[in-house]
Amino acid sequence: VVDVATANILKIEVSDGIIAPGFEPEALEILKAKKGGKFIVLQADNDFVPPEMEYRMCGGLGFMQKRNDKICDATLLEKVVTSKKDLSEQAKLDMILGMIAIKYTQSNSVGYSKDGMMIGVGAGQQSRVDCVKLAGRKLSTWRLRFHPKVVGLKFKEGVKRQDRVNARVRSGFAPEALEILKAKKGGKFIVLQADNDFEFPEMEYRMVGGLGFMQKRNDKICDASLLAKVVTAKKELSEQAKLDMVLGMIAIKYTQSNSVGYSKDGMMIGIGAGQQSRVDCVKLAGRKVATWRLRFHPKVMALKFREGVKRQDRVNARVRYIEGDMDEAEYAQWVTQFDSAPAPLTAHEKSEFLSGLSGVTIASDAFFPFRDSIDHAQKLGVQFVAQPGGSVADEEVIKACDAYGMTMAFTNLRLFHH
Repeated sequence: VVDVATANILKIEVSDGIIAPGFEPEALEILKAKKGGKFIVLQADNDFVPPEMEYRMCGGLGFMQKRNDKICDATLLEKVVTSKKDLSEQAKLDMILGMIAIKYTQSNSVGYSKDGMMIGVGAGQQSRVDCVKLAGRKLSTWRLRFHPKVVGLKFKEGVKRQDRVNARVRSGFAPEALEILKAKKGGKFIVLQADNDFEFPEMEYRMVGGLGFMQKRNDKICDASLLAKVVTAKKELSEQAKLDMVLGMIAIKYTQSNSVGYSKDGMMIGIGAGQQSRVDCVKLAGRKVATWRLRFHPKVMALKFREGVKRQDRVNARVRYIEGDMDEAEYAQWVTQFDSAPAPLTAHEKSEFLSGLSGVTIASDAFFPFRDSIDHAQKLGVQFVAQPGGSVADEEVIKACDAYGMTMAFTNLRLFHH
């Protein structure tokens, strides 16, 4: 049961809601008043028995699976496979906490934990290592919040707490084409044929842990009509810019919220999704944009691989060469893939090459709540912005776009996907 002391702590914490078995009356009143009455308070039913099966329908396609009722406890930690076998009680507790957290987190997911706290979760990415890196960046941010220089920052009076915290089915296949695809990945390549006459149901449903969600299907069409409201001083939108903005909106419409996407010349070149913070999406997608761009750097294009190195291994090796943050053990394995050790790609060389990137579009599934997303996006050649608008900080965001010579359209259409 949540008591008054706990409620007073939650009152000043950055969060959107709470679920608990019960609340003391005074504690409940404190929580109900948070965020101007918009703080979500849910009381759990301890006698509720979740159904065995869970269902989800998205775009008319239904999914069903057995509810994950596995208990995460110390029995799962008995198989220690490293030479170091010791696990303290605190380490076991942290490992169990991590497993419980990612059990209920969008896959793929990884989580870092310490001293009974989750200090970094990375989820919803296509690549496992992207999840590790994303969660790692959150871990680093958590740790550095305790640096004396950070703790000692002196804000002007009136600066809000949150401001301080922030400073892819074809419709048919030719028989020969179908045989080619069926042979891919040793027969494990998935080929689905869509029914063009299929009519999508109006409502979509999702059930997780016995809690049901229902919403109207997002049947809004993303097209150039959404780009009529240009709010920046610069108003010009080329046909290519409009196409890229529409492409970005379509991509993030079907991407886990929160999400943003960078597009250029008819391609999505970076998507950041599933994050709690909008600017984290912008930065995550931005790193993918930078990696995409740097794959065309002359030094990356000229890498000489040993004969027999597989295609995916070459892709991974190029990405790690671009990132450049390998420790001694990883570098020793990485360099064996080449005829000779490649010269490093320096930070100056990367920065100089990235500075030539321009004509990029960024689209967001909801409004930008602060200008920080625009400040970061401009480093990656963004010149066009498509977002719903509707934030109390719209004017601040517009001013940021004007300062960088960007053209921004308010679409008045939020594209949340959960």
